[in-house]
Amino acid sequence: MPRTILHTPNEVKYPVCGYEYVNPVALKVEPVSDDTIGYINRDGLRTVPSHAAERIRGIQRTTTFLCEEAHQWDEVRAFHKGITSQAIECGPDWSDLECAPTTIWRD
Repeated sequence: MPRTILHTPNEVKYPVCGYEYVNPVALKVEPVSDDTIGYINRDGLRTVPSHAAERIRGIQRTTTFLCEEAHQWDEVRAFHKGITSQAIECGPDWSDLECAPTTIWRD
């Protein structure tokens, strides 16, 4: 069955400056099990030991973005008992883009 698109997707922009050239640099899902989180960045997928289950009820997904003006932020969505919440958390501004995280990329 074909999927129905309810609206045209908008471009992701940095929520503070509105810059439109944005790159996803990481995706974190926690907890994957009681003692691990899943983390994806340009180096691939890995699971990391964690105590996330002690502080997170349900599941939480964090997508980290970096705009080409060197601003970094996280978009966090969490789910617990039928309720999904979301938040935006500003991260560091990179003075040197050479040191900043790089895009999750596939050729």
